Amino acid sequence: MRVAASIIHGAYGDCYEQLICLKALARARPGWKLRLYFASPSRLAQFSYLDLGFAEGLYPVEALEHHDREVAAFWQFQVRDPELNSQVLPRLPQRLRRMLEDYPQLLPWRMLRRMLPLKPGEQLKLNEKGRAALRLMRRAYGLEGLRGPTIGFLWRYRRPGGFIRPLVIRPQHYFRRRYSRVLTRVVQATGAHVIVCGMNPYRTSQDPAVTDNKFPGFGLVLPRGKCTYLAGLNWVVELEILAQCTLCAANASGFSEGLWIRRGGGVVLLDPPAMYLARLVRHRMPMFGAPGVAGMSRMVLERTEAQLEARLISQLLN
Repeated sequence: MRVAASIIHGAYGDCYEQLICLKALARARPGWKLRLYFASPSRLAQFSYLDLGFAEGLYPVEALEHHDREVAAFWQFQVRDPELNSQVLPRLPQRLRRMLEDYPQLLPWRMLRRMLPLKPGEQLKLNEKGRAALRLMRRAYGLEGLRGPTIGFLWRYRRPGGFIRPLVIRPQHYFRRRYSRVLTRVVQATGAHVIVCGMNPYRTSQDPAVTDNKFPGFGLVLPRGKCTYLAGLNWVVELEILAQCTLCAANASGFSEGLWIRRGGGVVLLDPPAMYLARLVRHRMPMFGAPGVAGMSRMVLERTEAQLEARLISQLLN
């Protein structure tokens, strides 16, 4: 059998979407053995909690130097990514660099839009190590004894100068107060428990660093005993924790995309920048109910706290 290689790179959400597409490609090409080479050691460690049995092996990207003559082809996504081109490709053996020089720009979204919502066999699920970590983390966070509905809340703040830029830049604490008020009223109306990812990570000095530097030190102001903060220790496992909630509310990010993909729905996008929604429409991505002008317009116009509260309560109780 011939060996195909793929370099997994970019943010966690990019890696997650690349892996879903590669699983589909591996199933469609049974005459090949696929090897996954991770550009980041932390991504390799995190994604080793997923069942990636469709691939022959998981390796750091440095292993390509030793596998040079074994690789017959690349199945590569986002080959024009600046970080990939500046930090990874120059270190590859010359033969492999030549294979990628004229490689077409393949985006996971172009393949995913034909697959979504995913069938059960197309999903990336936790392996045995991941399931054990999930049980341990749910027990450590005190989630096993929860009764009633749960809301998974994902915080991501879009800063000025970022790739996805809001038309109006508001300070972080504007959104903190907004979501605190809305979720407090939802909790009071439904008795729901809020599981927060991306804020106020509780950890001790012995804990490893969080999965990224996007976690602010502050949290939401919610009714006592009705909120749990995840510590940001494992992107893959915490994605699964939120995916199992009754409903998710999330800022636009790779994590929110992963949530929608894993759940097949049930994710309310919070204050999405028009630029992000335009990308969904442009790429015809059937996510968050916005694959057309009507869906996009509803999200842009649905801005008042009362509208957001009503939508969350309606979806939570139905």
